[in-house]
Amino acid sequence: MTKKSRIAALMLAALLAFSLIFSCLVIVGEADHDCSGADCEICLVVSACVNFLRGVIPCALVLSFGLFSAFGKSAPLLLRSVLRAGTTPVILKVKLSN
Repeated sequence: MTKKSRIAALMLAALLAFSLIFSCLVIVGEADHDCSGADCEICLVVSACVNFLRGVIPCALVLSFGLFSAFGKSAPLLLRSVLRAGTTPVILKVKLSN
């Protein structure tokens, strides 16, 4: 996977995560609104968010599987580099004698 395609995949994942979170916040925020009847605009927005979530959740699962497979091979290397950053001579059991 090239660097451009990884960046594009990360941007797409971030956009998808933002839209999922925003849709959930709209649904929760407008749950107790004063409905004005059959042509309530808030009900239409909430309905659109629910339909969006119903359609996007399978896509989010596929995308997360793709990102896991793309970064799954490099995840242990990243973990090792993070753990090595905190190494000290005591952790490495190095004897410092003159």
